[in-house]
Amino acid sequence: MPPSIEQAYISGFQDECRSLWAQAGPSGKLWDADSLEDSPHTIDECLDALDPFNANSWSDYSVAEARAGGRSDADTAADGMTVANRFQTSSGLVVYIPEA
Repeated sequence: MPPSIEQAYISGFQDECRSLWAQAGPSGKLWDADSLEDSPHTIDECLDALDPFNANSWSDYSVAEARAGGRSDADTAADGMTVANRFQTSSGLVVYIPEA
């Protein structure tokens, strides 16, 4: 697999995690909007879900498609932290996770 495909996948995944957690505000924490009593989630949880091996499934695609695949997989990882595909910030803002 060309290194650019793997890097595109990794960059897409990391960028999507950063995009979601950029909305967390100063606390850097997001809560499951439907389970606020649970512990909050951090960007590290999202980034730790990255498995570069998954980039292999994009080896026959373009760099742009691999990047989009990484973003989609990050959304799937974030969705796994919630009941209904949405987070809430400490200030009450609801952050919707894009459909993967």
